[in-house]
Amino acid sequence: ENMAFDTHDTSPVSHGQGEVVVYDAEQASLAEEFALQLQEQAEREQAELELVKAAVGTIFSVRKPRDAVAGTASGLKTMARGVGVGLASLVTLPAIGAKTGGIKGFAKGCGTGLATCVGSTVAGTLVGSGQIVRGVVNTPSAIVRTARGEVWNSETRKWEKDWYSLPEEAAEVLGSQSELNEEAQRGRPSRPARKVAHRELYDLLGVPPEAAESEIRRAFYKKSLALHPDKNPNNPEATRQFQAVSDAYRILGDEERRRAYDELGKDTAAANLPKIEPVVFFAALFGTHHFEPYVGRLRLAQDVDSDVQSMLREIVAAEEEDTGQLDVLKVSRAHKRMQVLEKRRQVQCAVDLAQRLEAVVVAPKESKKQAWEQWEAERRAEVQRLAQVPSGLEMLYHIGWLYVNGAQQWLAGSALRRLSAKVEAKAHLLKSKGELAAAAGRTAYSVNSIVKSTEKKKQEKEKEKAERLEKAKVAAATEAAETAEVNDSTGSKEKDSKSSPRRAEAAGTSSRTDSQAAASDPAPAGP
Repeated sequence: ENMAFDTHDTSPVSHGQGEVVVYDAEQASLAEEFALQLQEQAEREQAELELVKAAVGTIFSVRKPRDAVAGTASGLKTMARGVGVGLASLVTLPAIGAKTGGIKGFAKGCGTGLATCVGSTVAGTLVGSGQIVRGVVNTPSAIVRTARGEVWNSETRKWEKDWYSLPEEAAEVLGSQSELNEEAQRGRPSRPARKVAHRELYDLLGVPPEAAESEIRRAFYKKSLALHPDKNPNNPEATRQFQAVSDAYRILGDEERRRAYDELGKDTAAANLPKIEPVVFFAALFGTHHFEPYVGRLRLAQDVDSDVQSMLREIVAAEEEDTGQLDVLKVSRAHKRMQVLEKRRQVQCAVDLAQRLEAVVVAPKESKKQAWEQWEAERRAEVQRLAQVPSGLEMLYHIGWLYVNGAQQWLAGSALRRLSAKVEAKAHLLKSKGELAAAAGRTAYSVNSIVKSTEKKKQEKEKEKAERLEKAKVAAATEAAETAEVNDSTGSKEKDSKSSPRRAEAAGTSSRTDSQAAASDPAPAGP
C-alpha cells in the first residue's frame, strides 16, 4: 500500500493502490483562504441586498402581506408615503436650489422636485397596488392555514404552528451564548501582545494586558455586579474588593491613565484621580441593576461587540476622511448580533417572570389563597426596596404599566378589549417618543443657548482684550511721543545753555572792538 505524507505533520495517510499523493499544506491553506473569501463575498452581497431592501422599506412597504386586509392596509400606506415624499420634494428642492443657486438654482430645483414628485407618486401607486394584489392572492392560503390552527409570524412573514414553549425557546436562545462568543472571537482580529511593567490591575479584573476597552468594561461589570454591596450586605471584604475593582477600571478604562500604569505603575496612574463613591460610579456608568429581572440589561450596560465598535470607528473615520465608505458586512454582522442580544434579553425576562409566578401557579388548590397572599407580600416588600433606588419610582410606574397592558393584550376577555389594549399601547409608545423628542429638543435648545452664551462671552472677552491691547498700544505710543518731546526739549535747553556764554563773549568782544574803534578815530570838526 502506498503512503502519502503531510509535508508538515509527516504522518502517513493511506490511499488507493498504485497512487502516490503528496499533501501540500500551502496549497490547502490557499484553497481554504479562497473559500473563505468567496463565502465572505457572498455574505457581503447578501448584506448589501438587505440594506437596499431596508432603505426601500422605509418608504415603500414590500413585505409579504398576510391576506387582503393586510395587503390593502400596506398598499394604502405605501401610496400615501409616495405622495408625501413627492410633495415634500416639490416644496423643499426649489427652496434649497434658490438658497444655493439663486434663480437658476430655483428653476433647477423646481424641475427636479416635479420629477421626484411624479416618480415617487407613480412608484408608490405601483408598489401599493402590488401589495393589494399580493394580499388578495394570499387570502385563500390564509383562510386555510387559519382553519388548521396556524398563526402568522409578523417578523418572519410566515405561517407557523400555534405552539409555544418557553423552556424550549430558552434552551435554544439562552443556550447559544457560547456559540455567540465563539463567533465573536472568530470575527475579532488578533491583537499584538502589550508589553507592560505591571499586571496587578489586569489580574484584578481578570483580563490580559492586550484586552480591548470593551473587554475591560465587560469584566468590570461582571466583577462589580458580583461584589456590589447590595448583594453582599455586612461583608467588609466584598466592599473592599468592590472599591479595588472600581479603582482598577477607572485607571484601565482611561487610555492615558492605562498607558501611565503600564509604564510607571499604579501610583503615577492614580495621581489626581478624583474621589468618587464606587456605588455612585457604578450607577452612573451602568445605571441601576436592580430592575434587570423585569427589564433585562439596558442597552447602556450591554456588552458592545468589537464589530459594533469597529463599525462606529469606521463611520467616524469615513466622516473625517470624507471617503463616505462603510463596510456593509460589518454593519450587517453588528445588526444581527444586536438582534441576538435583544432576543436573549426578551427570553430572559420571560424566564425570570415565569420563575416569579411559579410559586402561585403550581400551588395546590387548598393553599392557593395563602400562596397568593405570601407572593403579594413579597412583591410589596420588593416594591418598597426598589422605590429607594435612583429613578426607582419612575421605573416602577413604567414597568407596571407595560406589564398590565401586555396582560390585557393577551388575556383580556373579548377581542375588542384586546384590540383596545393594543391601541392604547401604541398611543403610549407615541406619547413616550414625543416626550423623549421634546426632552431632546429642550436639551438641544439649552445646549445651543449655552454654546451661544459661551461664544458670546468669549467674543466679548476677546473684544475687551483687543481694546485693552489697543489702549496699551496708544498709551505706549503717547508715552513714547511725550518722552521724545521731553528729550528734544532737554536737548535744546542744553544747546541754549552751551551757546549763551559764547554769545555773551562774542557780544563783549564786539562791544570792546567798537569802543576801541571809537577811541582811535578823531572827532569830526564842528562847523
